[in-house]
Amino acid sequence: MLYVYDLAESPKHRLTCEYGERMSLLAQDALGHYLAIAGSDRQIGLWHVEARQPTGWRWALGGVPVSLAVSQDGSKWAAGLENGMLCLGDMTRADQSPTCWPGHRGPVTALQFADQGRVLLSAGVDGRLLAWDTSKFRVLSRPVAHAAAVSLLVALPDSSLAFTGSKDYSGAVCDWASGRCRFLTQPTRQEWLMARFSPCGMLLATVTIPANLEIWHAPSGYRLTPPLPLPAPPRAIQWLSREECAVLCQNGELCVWRLPELPDGDANTLMAQWQQISGLQLIGDTVRPINVEHWQHLSWQRQQP
Repeated sequence: MLYVYDLAESPKHRLTCEYGERMSLLAQDALGHYLAIAGSDRQIGLWHVEARQPTGWRWALGGVPVSLAVSQDGSKWAAGLENGMLCLGDMTRADQSPTCWPGHRGPVTALQFADQGRVLLSAGVDGRLLAWDTSKFRVLSRPVAHAAAVSLLVALPDSSLAFTGSKDYSGAVCDWASGRCRFLTQPTRQEWLMARFSPCGMLLATVTIPANLEIWHAPSGYRLTPPLPLPAPPRAIQWLSREECAVLCQNGELCVWRLPELPDGDANTLMAQWQQISGLQLIGDTVRPINVEHWQHLSWQRQQP
């Protein structure tokens, strides 16, 4: 059963869609117009959010999907299958069968579109991150290979940056356009749970299990903060602005870390000015924190109804 809530109306107002126990994956375009649905029935279904009803369009797959993504403009969907195949479909053509091709050795664990849908990033249990040309279905680059399965893939939509986290506790910030990666060094071996790039792409916030938040300088891969403990396991992470990162915890508490105000400008100007504000020292490609007194932790407890 799929429940769709309208937050502008009463919390009790919801629309339901019968998909049974077969549904296991959801993905939505950036504008919130369409919701793609997939499951063990080896089909992709499409829900029209504004019309509040399914479109009735279905695309058959040649295997069980284990990952799903929708392009930012809502024109394409992509599915990663249990058998390592990748499938790409046109969300504007119900009569057109998806194009499928071999991608990974084993299940495809994560998918993300980039470059306005022209590039598809895929990661799998084989530890590889691949960048695909969605018009020619060929590999553009193979930025990274972890020693174990990739469990987390996060891409910056308007950039060529992507983050991968592996089951072997390694993490990497990769530029899929150049194929170059910088591995992140964790002080403790903890599993990656979620990650989010800041709007400017300079910073990366990651959450590891059990419940620690860390802020990284994305271009250099250097950790700017010590592990910041969360009061409870997290549910979601989001940058509220270029200076504020928020984590919603399972106990209902919202934690916001406020950074020094970031000036406008390109990457070099940004870091040169910011190090004067925050006490960061830039040495070559390495960013070293001199002090963390400028990092402020604000916290709000959700009021019980």
